Amino acid sequence: MMMRTKLVQIILLAALLFLVAPPARAQTGDVSVKAELAARSVYLGDPIMLQVVVEGSDTPDEPTVPAIDGVDIVSAGGGSRSSSYISILNGRRQETHRLAYVFQYSLTPRREGTFTIPPFRVTVDGKTFTTERLQFSAVEPPVDPDSLVRIELDAEDAYVGQPVRARVSWFFEGRADNVSFRASDLPDAIDVLPLPPQAPQGTNVYRLNAFGQEVQAVEVRAVRGGLTRPALAFEVMLIPRAPGEYQVGPVIVAFDRIGYRTERRMSRSEAPTLSVKPLPSEGRPADFTGLIGDFSLDVSAEPTDVNVGDPIALHLTIHGPEPLGAVDAPDLATDPEIAERFKPSADGWQRQPQDTIGVRTFDTTIRARTADVDAIPPIRLPYFDPVSGQYKYAQTDPIPLEVQRTRRVTAADAIMAPGRASPTSSRRLERADGGVWALQTDPDLLLAQSAPDLGAWVTRPAVVTLLATPPAAYLAASVVVFARRRSDPARGRRRRALRRSRALLAQGQAPESVRAWASGVTGLEADSITAADVRALGDDDTRDDAALLANVLMGGERARFGADMAASGFDASDLRGAMRRLERHLDREGGAA
Repeated sequence: MMMRTKLVQIILLAALLFLVAPPARAQTGDVSVKAELAARSVYLGDPIMLQVVVEGSDTPDEPTVPAIDGVDIVSAGGGSRSSSYISILNGRRQETHRLAYVFQYSLTPRREGTFTIPPFRVTVDGKTFTTERLQFSAVEPPVDPDSLVRIELDAEDAYVGQPVRARVSWFFEGRADNVSFRASDLPDAIDVLPLPPQAPQGTNVYRLNAFGQEVQAVEVRAVRGGLTRPALAFEVMLIPRAPGEYQVGPVIVAFDRIGYRTERRMSRSEAPTLSVKPLPSEGRPADFTGLIGDFSLDVSAEPTDVNVGDPIALHLTIHGPEPLGAVDAPDLATDPEIAERFKPSADGWQRQPQDTIGVRTFDTTIRARTADVDAIPPIRLPYFDPVSGQYKYAQTDPIPLEVQRTRRVTAADAIMAPGRASPTSSRRLERADGGVWALQTDPDLLLAQSAPDLGAWVTRPAVVTLLATPPAAYLAASVVVFARRRSDPARGRRRRALRRSRALLAQGQAPESVRAWASGVTGLEADSITAADVRALGDDDTRDDAALLANVLMGGERARFGADMAASGFDASDLRGAMRRLERHLDREGGAA
């Protein structure tokens, strides 16, 4: 019994020592880096996987990827491959850790031949490691007699900058898998723009790489040999930037033909030639911006019955060949016919969202400068027509307008308001004896009643001095004012405008008051002044004052200049103060005009 108890105690003590004693850890060893290829040979156009394996660390820096002529290298990501396991030997617990990290890359050859992969450089904990050189070869798979690749250009002769649509179609029979497209590189002188597929909703869409771009191919039915057959097709837009002869393609499609056994096959297209000519210099408009194709314009205006200075909204639509991403509406400020009669918006045209192929829309506003305007002149857009080989203009039709002068509310309007008598209906004054009313019928009688001896009075020296001083002072002041106006005519114009605006403000015509004052400041006709013109007169210190006056104008436009100050919410004293502060600022700066 004693022996059994001691045996149990020994076992418990051994277990306790095993649990308390630290386990032995295996050393991770030195860091090493190597590169591995998934295969030594690959079909042309197919990717091959390359791994850069780092042993002894799971925190390496991203490798420096070398360039390989004729091969596209794309990172496929990476991750830790560390592992650990525990073993118990002779009662001892041993824990082993293996640190590793793997970077993966996809290599796709663009031509046949043997390729050498230069060393990859990897930095681990500040120390740089280098992989060994590797080689692989690329060969073309056998040509499949039942499939065909075709490239179609909508024009084989083009001008510099003329978009040329290229359609690539791959006709196939039977079942195919693991399909890859490869197109010969185009020169830098040709821009490639992938076009979205035009296919019914629900059609399968495949993302491919061709001509150095990601394109979207769709399954379609196309004509081959007089018969409609299944095909995979995509379109790109080619935009040549320099004259010359350019080959487009060939395009090679590699795929697995699935039958009794799966075999790798390929199809190769012809390579059509695109001949590019320079644009002629003869007849080129000064405002030509490089548009090539057939363009047309549509414009609408709202409203067409306005007062001078009212905003007129223009909606312009440009129709033309894609791509239209860089197409801008004509600059109205540089069109003399429009700029002379209208004040275009300082913001110019605003491009509107558009998802219709071959259509772009723009919005802006203009304001008639005078009441003499009777139409919006044609808006013109220059372009080059490659069919006729001539420069042309797309233009809109004139839009008739009815422009009225801004109506001014006067004191007579107040007297003639409903409920008040007309000035001509006042009762005729009746004659009275003596007093002030005698002036109506017999002013001589009134003078005779109390007239002093004026001849004796005006000859007194004090009276002569008193009467002569005001005219002399007035004359001196007039000379000073005249000299100041001659040296600074803009300042005098502003002073007169300020007086006129205060008179209008006293009549409750806040918008008209601001227009009159701004007209004197800018030199523009009052009816053509806009809120943007007034806002531009302020600086950092007077920005709020200019904004207040601009808001008065905007409120006046919304009310067709007919709202009084009480309705618009503006205080006359605030407006007078804003004008005075802006006036002082403009005096310091030398005026706005």
